[in-house]
Order: sequence, then structure tokens, then C-alpha cells
Amino acid sequence: MKTEIILIFFTISIVLFVCFLISKYILKPLFFNPKLRLLEIIKFLDKEECTLVDYRISNKKELKKNLFRNEKGFIFENLSLVKNEYKIVGYSEKENIYKIFWTQIKSSLHFFEKRTLSFVEEKDPTILNELHKNYNQKIEVIKDKCPACGYEISKIEIKCKSCDLNLIF
Repeated sequence: MKTEIILIFFTISIVLFVCFLISKYILKPLFFNPKLRLLEIIKFLDKEECTLVDYRISNKKELKKNLFRNEKGFIFENLSLVKNEYKIVGYSEKENIYKIFWTQIKSSLHFFEKRTLSFVEEKDPTILNELHKNYNQKIEVIKDKCPACGYEISKIEIKCKSCDLNLIF
């Protein structure tokens, strides 16, 4: 009798652990993590008078900086909150420099609450100097035509439909 109870408890524990792993590593990233939209990036960079060079989700090392001063540990309000952080690299033609903007998207699992976007500009000179080394290339600002073939393009396209040239706005 005692071994049967231990076996049932062990089986239930394994099933709960597998459910936890599936929800954390498959369901949450696929369905619940908020994603940054390209139009949101372009709208923000237009206000900052920058053009988009690159954007990606923040890695673990960047998340450890805690730029948005998120509280660590278990917080009851965070149970219905999902968030993601992104790194956006922009180029300011006016100042002739590259800039890094960190973005945090918070979204509630409640249906009627809006998601919030927060932006922080990177000010650390060592990180910005490294950025200039990585992106040391000629920037040509594209207005409405592909620089390679002259095909007419819109501001939200990231590739020329005619010659497949990758575009950065």
C-alpha cells in the first residue's frame, strides 16, 4: 500500500514536471511572449531621427543588466504578465553615429489590457565604441528606390522585390 502511494505520487510529479516544461519552453514562447513589430520600431526611430540597422531579442547577458529595473524574485502581479526585451540598433545620419535602444514590451494575459512599450537609449561609451567597430560600413539612406536597380520600394520593405537586395530603413 505504501509503495503504491509513493508510485502514484512519483507519477503525478513527473506529469506535472513535464507539463511545466512544455508550458515554459514551448507554449509561452510560441503563444504568449509579446513580439516587437517592425512598424513600431520604424515609428520610434523616426521620432529619434534614426534609421533601422538591426534589431533582435536580448540575450541572457544583456538581460542581466536589468536596464528596466525589474524586480527579481516571485511577484504575484507578474503571474498574468509576460514581457520581452529587444535590442534595436539605429543610425543617426544627422549625428553620424550608431545608437542602441533597449525596448521592453509588457503584455498582460488579460484580454482587454493594452501592451506597453518602454525604450531606453544606451549611454555606455564602451558598448557604443564596440558598436561602431561592428557596424563600420557605408550607410546609404534609401528614400523610395532601390539603390542597386532603381525599383520603387516602400518604407516597410526589407528586401527589394526586383533584385533581392537587403534594405535597411
